[in-house]
Amino acid sequence: MLISLDDAKTVTQRSAMRYDREGDEHYDALSALMKSLRGSDADAALHYLARLLEADDLPGACRRILCSASEDIGLAYPQAVAIVKACVDTAMQLGLAEAQLPLAQAWILLATAPKSNSVVAAIDAARADVRAGKSGPPRARCRMSTPTARASEVLTMPMDIHVGDVLTMKKRTPAARSAGRCCASAQTSSPLPRLRPRGHGSAQ
Repeated sequence: MLISLDDAKTVTQRSAMRYDREGDEHYDALSALMKSLRGSDADAALHYLARLLEADDLPGACRRILCSASEDIGLAYPQAVAIVKACVDTAMQLGLAEAQLPLAQAWILLATAPKSNSVVAAIDAARADVRAGKSGPPRARCRMSTPTARASEVLTMPMDIHVGDVLTMKKRTPAARSAGRCCASAQTSSPLPRLRPRGHGSAQ
């Protein structure tokens, strides 16, 4: 097999890139990608996304951005989850190299979006309580009365079936909602974190 001068120029003009999908380089690139997003640096995020794509790591780029939509953006921009899912679905259908377009769109969106890690903090606190044995049984009003009544109770809590099989939510006053909580909150020593989004561009 003969290598032409044009082939040699093509190879030498392309910068060498160290990337081992089974080693540290893989996780370093992913870490840098996530830190760029959390720091609202869209240019850096695109750079590290390009590294993943040049290494044909399309699944890794898709998986991380799906997680980041809830982990890093969360309640600050809840619609981001649906938008990112649509971009990832499009990318997986297209395949490389066209997949770079919807993925770049998604990463730019998340990098420039307001950030909130309140979802992570809340579920971590709840699971920590469960692991610490602070679960206990549900309050009496929240339990099924008998196993045979389970089906009918599922249909009537918290909805009622009206004419035409249209489900409408019951309107409840704030006092009723407070009285109807099913979590035995007295058994948990640490309250869940308040779900307040962080300011635009703040890092986790």
